[in-house]
Amino acid sequence: MLIDELDIPQWAKDALRERGYESLYPPQEEAVRRGVLGGRSLVLATPTASGKTLVAILAAAKHLDERRGKVVYLVPLKALASEKAREFSLFEERGFRVVTATGDFDDPAEHLGRADVIVATYEKMDSILRHKPSWLRSVSLVVVDEAHYIHSVDRGPTLEVLVTKLRRALEGAQMLVLSATIANAEEFQRWIGAEVVNVRWRPVPLKEGVFTNYTILYSDGSTARVRRAHGDPVVDMALETVDGGGQVLVFVPRRRDAVSTAKKIATFMGGPLGLETAVTTVGERILRAGEVTELSRELAAVARRGVAFHHAGLSYEHRSIVEEAFRDGELKVVVATPTLAAGVNLPARRVIITYLYRYELGFREPITVFEYKQMAGRAGRPRFDEYGEAILLAKSSEEAEYMMEEYVRGEPEPIRSKLLDSQLLEAHILGLLASEGPMTQEDVEAFFSSTLCGVQEGPGEVARHVSRGLRFLVAHELVAESGGRYRVTHLGRRVAELYILPATAVAIREMLSATGGEALGELDMLYVVCSTPDSVLAPLYSRDRRLVEERLREHIWDLRMPVPEEYSPGFGRELQVWKTALVLHDWISEVSEAEIVGRWRVEPGDLQAIRSCAEWIAYSAGQIARMLGMHEAFRAFDKLSRRIRHGVKEELLDLVSIEGVGRIRARALYARGYRTREDLRRATVEELMRIPGIGEKLARRLVGEA
Repeated sequence: MLIDELDIPQWAKDALRERGYESLYPPQEEAVRRGVLGGRSLVLATPTASGKTLVAILAAAKHLDERRGKVVYLVPLKALASEKAREFSLFEERGFRVVTATGDFDDPAEHLGRADVIVATYEKMDSILRHKPSWLRSVSLVVVDEAHYIHSVDRGPTLEVLVTKLRRALEGAQMLVLSATIANAEEFQRWIGAEVVNVRWRPVPLKEGVFTNYTILYSDGSTARVRRAHGDPVVDMALETVDGGGQVLVFVPRRRDAVSTAKKIATFMGGPLGLETAVTTVGERILRAGEVTELSRELAAVARRGVAFHHAGLSYEHRSIVEEAFRDGELKVVVATPTLAAGVNLPARRVIITYLYRYELGFREPITVFEYKQMAGRAGRPRFDEYGEAILLAKSSEEAEYMMEEYVRGEPEPIRSKLLDSQLLEAHILGLLASEGPMTQEDVEAFFSSTLCGVQEGPGEVARHVSRGLRFLVAHELVAESGGRYRVTHLGRRVAELYILPATAVAIREMLSATGGEALGELDMLYVVCSTPDSVLAPLYSRDRRLVEERLREHIWDLRMPVPEEYSPGFGRELQVWKTALVLHDWISEVSEAEIVGRWRVEPGDLQAIRSCAEWIAYSAGQIARMLGMHEAFRAFDKLSRRIRHGVKEELLDLVSIEGVGRIRARALYARGYRTREDLRRATVEELMRIPGIGEKLARRLVGEA
């Protein structure tokens, strides 16, 4: 089926042809045949890179051209939001406005009413519903990408509840749900009320195999020998692919494996391949992005040889550079932990999977077939490769046989709801009452019975959990019951808008009550923030106990929060909470990232996650204090939130509020006597250019903005 044959506007056909689209893939044709351009809701379940996004673009073109309404495109990750917004840029050429919406959950989002296409993360859209913006009912198409995330304990419950809410709130809207292959299609069909289109076709054929003793045995019975050049199977398979003009993804279980394997491969890259000149700029970009740490130096060093590692310990900026450079062909090999398999789309000619077990809390458990298929599905670059290879690494012929039967030939597990396995049910009950108004218990039960969880677990099990959740919310005065109907209290509504767990709000309120609303010291406030259920905690290592205890002794006379005592219940978690508080204390005291990594072994990516979460909890604590009339505590937590965002002492808050001024430049300005915006207004461009790190362009902008 040709693009020209589709019932879409001519400008959309022209724009797609300019981007290289001439005809549809089989899954796209099937979606068109099933009525996606006629407004029919569908669940499109196909492998990675089979063209699901184009189906959404085609449907969006119909909606926007015919002025049916707005398009909302939902994704699990911020990085994916940016990627999808770029793909939808063809609508901007026609005058439509495409915006991304991520973060800042305390935002009524009324400004999004001016947009035609809104690309949002699941959590952001869920928070938008709680604010009830006026433009919501003008949405006529909702696209839910990566719907298989429902199996995730972290994001799955939010996605599941969000889809259920949108189905109720936008009764006439078209729903287009995009996912990897779904084994339990019938359950999805009953939940979403839309036909499931399961198509296993791939644009690039996938050859799956198992490596053992330098031979790859493929699922079709064929074999291939790998040349033993360096004695390491991963190195040899990677270099073989690069020599043939391909790219490689290597999946390893742990961060340290990603770094060590990338270094090993990089040792044999470079000179003979003529890569140094081509990729030197990647290393330079890495070192220019953010503060330089030992980790960024290691990444830049291997990147100069066409190799990179990718894991959650890297900063968001560095992960983005690696992804972009690999996508552009500047990097030939990326060694990654499983986080990449669940993230942005980075296809490679060959995918090497080195493990089938994960370690959590000291226990070893096998990964699922679904997880393996997600990694294997990255193999094969459309328009570049005739086929893709996914290779499992086996240590023996017995293990190879097991891998072939259980994983290569295995079927992905059904996608199961995690709504009752998480701490999120109370939060979603509160969010439902905040967005839909007073409801009876039967109403609430009916809503949650219409989720995938309700389909899979049955109304009885759902009702039992809903009843317990309502009791918790009423007991803590976030919800009030009157005449058999439940409504949010003023505090409950604010907690729902802030998008924090009810248990976090309860913990903050109890702390504020215990201190009488007085402002606490920095470390005490950081402890309060880090001790809440919402907090992201720093990893705890055996050597940390001594360091935490030493640092706490330095502040012991100033602390009002309890310090951890050995043999007391929860000693390990308390130690971890205090470690995280001390990490954040270093951060707001302007300790460098390199020092924080060296002292606490908290890598830049972890520090970003900790900071982002702590900033929001501190802000929320301030908002709750203001609601309770505790204005001194409100001001203290509000200031702490801004300091966590920028990583500065209080004296730099005015300077870092200027765009383009981070904590390092702010400290340099402060040291030269420019301590406020008012000081900068009196400065000249020439004076500012004499400060290290400030060029002419930035100097002119600083003067203008000040």
